[in-house]
Amino acid sequence: DELWIEKYKPTTEIELAVHKKKVAEVRCWLLEQLTSKPSNAILLLTGPVGAGKTATIHMLQTELSFEIQEWINPLVTTDEVDYVKLVQCLRSNFNFMSYQSQLSQFKEFLLRANKYPTLSIFGTSTDAKPRKVILVEDLPNIFFRDSKKFHEVLQSYQSAGRSPVVLIISDSHHGDSNVHRLLPKSVQESLGVTSISFNPIARTSLVKTLNRIASSENQKAGREFVLPGKEAIEGLAQSSTGDIRTAINALQFSCLRGNNLSLLKKTKSGTSVQKTSWQNRLSEDSSRAGQDSGEPSVLSAIGGRDSSIFLFRALGKILYCKRDPVTSDKDLLPPHLTHCARNTPQFCPEEVAERAHLSSELLQLYLHQNYLDFFTDLDSVVIALEYMSDADMMSAVWMHRSLLVPYMASIATRGLMFANARYGPTPGFSAPSRGGWRPLHKPQWFEINKRMRDSKQAARALFPDHASNATVLHTEILPYLAITDAPLKTPGQIEFLQQIGRLQRGRSSNRYW
Repeated sequence: DELWIEKYKPTTEIELAVHKKKVAEVRCWLLEQLTSKPSNAILLLTGPVGAGKTATIHMLQTELSFEIQEWINPLVTTDEVDYVKLVQCLRSNFNFMSYQSQLSQFKEFLLRANKYPTLSIFGTSTDAKPRKVILVEDLPNIFFRDSKKFHEVLQSYQSAGRSPVVLIISDSHHGDSNVHRLLPKSVQESLGVTSISFNPIARTSLVKTLNRIASSENQKAGREFVLPGKEAIEGLAQSSTGDIRTAINALQFSCLRGNNLSLLKKTKSGTSVQKTSWQNRLSEDSSRAGQDSGEPSVLSAIGGRDSSIFLFRALGKILYCKRDPVTSDKDLLPPHLTHCARNTPQFCPEEVAERAHLSSELLQLYLHQNYLDFFTDLDSVVIALEYMSDADMMSAVWMHRSLLVPYMASIATRGLMFANARYGPTPGFSAPSRGGWRPLHKPQWFEINKRMRDSKQAARALFPDHASNATVLHTEILPYLAITDAPLKTPGQIEFLQQIGRLQRGRSSNRYW
């Protein structure tokens, strides 16, 4: 019943699926810090989840003979709280039980790890003090809210620390990283942090590791064990998208008799498989355009990682709108609607939106920012804006918002695709003739909204005597003060009025009409 991810932890570099270059970089850094005088250097390991960052440190622990003192976030459950005692203490002039925050616990951990050696419970210690590395992977949540406290803790440790510290910060599910918030480049340079970025595990390395584990288990297997075939293991490796932990856990589950490995074979023979919620609503589109939706759903059912896609890849699929050059719905339409005929898209837009894990509003913001570069005439832009306006109206009425918002993405994406394929080499059927790569940009709405919030805060701070709301203050009072000779108290008020009372005509980009 032991988890294979724990049972088959790599102990040598041969068993480790990480690229040798990354292992060599980490090894060189550890050797440099452990062989010199007491070091308080910091190593930052970044990369996606399951890329082998922690496994590399533990493997090198065996190779280089050092001990690891790891920070583990304390968990406080409801079972540990005595509410009766808490109420009694609250009634007794707030003289109640002591509470230690995560920040103070983390500081105390670094102090103890730096000051005292690790206790030897089994009596295997020798006279020579083992070299120590402090490993921090699960950071306290307070650092994500206030990263300055994290910087202060690291700065105080560097002034008195005697052991190297290894920080592991993994990317999120969407590929985004918290490194820029927790440790910006300026802070890394001031602290002398060495950063090593890990890549997802290569598919060939994943297949090799899965085959080794499956062969080892097959030698001592019982009746409940089913040895997966070559295609199944390759499918698991592909579905895990470079996450070795997900791949091993999926392999262990799929080797149990009676699980969904048989579904993988049925998929190739045409048997229907489990569908997502969007596929159930749009089964016809999925059968025509979602050719790759069957196997990933089976792999997800047996534990494979969800095959989500990154934001700009999802936008590219919708905006470039690749269509099948052969199949078309021309024969399904009456003669007076032949101008609405389109070639069948190579993907299901609802499935793309779902796999991107974006809200309908955010997806529409990105589409509205980037769609103009993909159109060649004004008539198509008008059609696209009509559909996007219809989608935007669905979130306007709060009474029906929860019911209609899920359909915003469907109307916006399909409307853009319909308008985008209006003209081309074969009018009405193929994609637009304008080719080439076009860059994608984040919505300007975020920057404008931030500037608007900053302007409101500045106006409130500079003009506290005016009790009007922000809209009246910015559109009526402050512009009026800017054109009159009203006395101003501070230079900040003068500068702010000069900025807000002057209309600037910026250069228009060729991306906008």
